[in-house]
Parts: sequence; C-alpha cells; structure tokens
Amino acid sequence: MQTTVSDIKSTAHRLADSGHYAAPSVKMQAQKLDMEWKAFYTAIEDRTNVINLSTSFHEKIEQVCDY
Repeated sequence: MQTTVSDIKSTAHRLADSGHYAAPSVKMQAQKLDMEWKAFYTAIEDRTNVINLSTSFHEKIEQVCDY
C-alpha cells in the first residue's frame, strides 16, 4: 500500500513539474493524499499497539489464573 501511495505522489509531482495544465490541482490532491495516508497509517499503528497490549494483558491473566 505504501508503495502505491508513493508511486501516485511521484507521478503527481512529475505531472506538476512538467507544466501540466492542472498543476495546482495535482499538487493539492497529492498533498491531501499524503496527509490522509499519514493519518491512516498513524491510526493503524495505534490500533496495532492497542491490540498488542490487549494480547499481552490477556496472556498475563491466563498465566496468573493457571497458578
């Protein structure tokens, strides 16, 4: 997924740099994509951390209950 986002951003920059008639719009959309991707990625990292903490908690509870 990261590769696809990077490819799209790279293509957008090339279009804008080549003098594309819609360069301002292309740049704006590339910036929006970048911001949305970063927000999505951060949310996924946060969710992963919560799941890992939850898993660890439940494993420790199982260990305590086994004694």
